[in-house]
Amino acid sequence: MQRYSLYGSPAFEEQFSMLLQDIVASFKDRIALSSVKALVLGGGYGRGEGGVMTIDDQERPYNDLDFFVFTGSLNLFRKRRLVSSLQSLHGDLSAQHKIDIDFSLPISISGLYERSISLMFYDLAQAHKVVYGNPHILSALPRWQARDIPIPEAIRLLLNRGVGLLFAREYYCSESPDAHVDFINRNIHKAFQAIAEAILIAEGCYDSSINTRMRKIEQIDLGAYRLDKSILEELLNSMRFKLKPTIPVFDAEELRFRLDKAIDTIMHTYYSLWTKELATYIDNAESLYAAMPGSARDIRLKNILLNYRDKGLRQPSSALLWLHPRYSLYLCLPHFLLCEEVQGFNVATVLGIAPNSTELRMRNRFIKLWKRYN
Repeated sequence: MQRYSLYGSPAFEEQFSMLLQDIVASFKDRIALSSVKALVLGGGYGRGEGGVMTIDDQERPYNDLDFFVFTGSLNLFRKRRLVSSLQSLHGDLSAQHKIDIDFSLPISISGLYERSISLMFYDLAQAHKVVYGNPHILSALPRWQARDIPIPEAIRLLLNRGVGLLFAREYYCSESPDAHVDFINRNIHKAFQAIAEAILIAEGCYDSSINTRMRKIEQIDLGAYRLDKSILEELLNSMRFKLKPTIPVFDAEELRFRLDKAIDTIMHTYYSLWTKELATYIDNAESLYAAMPGSARDIRLKNILLNYRDKGLRQPSSALLWLHPRYSLYLCLPHFLLCEEVQGFNVATVLGIAPNSTELRMRNRFIKLWKRYN
């Protein structure tokens, strides 16, 4: 019998299997199946390590359900129609089952055999469950090894989790932080999970299994990433949380302490990974800004077009013009998480808006670009 969690009871596993049957039935009823080759469940549940939360003696899924939609070649019209149908289905199913049920953008199978490695596809290739269509759909993917995952994938992961901490801090500072304790707590744990994953990627020994990651992170010298060895327990606890999540009782002082600790730790790791990637010592926003444009590897003509689309004539520098727009987000993250300022570095200009923009406008622009390139 396929399992979707490590700690769920047989009743939970049966309940989850019925949930999948309902999702697949709705998918087949509302999606043009002539366009679809397979629907694949990824994420924790696809790997058999999904989170199970117990509330009032009732087990229920905690994490999002991540589905990947694989198709044949689609023209622009058919692709847009499929995307619209998937977005509508996502909204309806998420509301019906009270959990986020996400569908990817259509992924053409024609390019699978030559697809560049990413952390998302590495995880998907390692373990997944095909719930509709060709059960061998992912056999065309390259046979990647953990050492093939590049450090920029780890940095990208930290960027995403850093934005999660930014949202968590905003909720903490809102009028009703107690109403958002689950979101804040979850993003603190996700940040520590990402720190462990990023370090394992940098060490060339990442594994898609949470239990295996827990064993491996205990063997790593965290001091090499400017972290105190006491952080190890935070990393392990965050991975245990992913398997057996709980919602803590709201304690403003404790929550703020944990949030600040997560921000501090993720930024130490962030600068350590940039040091490895750029082969020069990075310990703050100023040194990152000085080193990145001349040393980054992602230099492509396509990036110029993306930057002009985002920023028009407001290009901060000719060096950044050649880099993917995500690099502008990398440069600005220290400003939003640590309030770091760099002489000669204007956050608004890097984000493609007026130099005298307000902090709120810069924040909103940062989030808009992050959503576009996440």
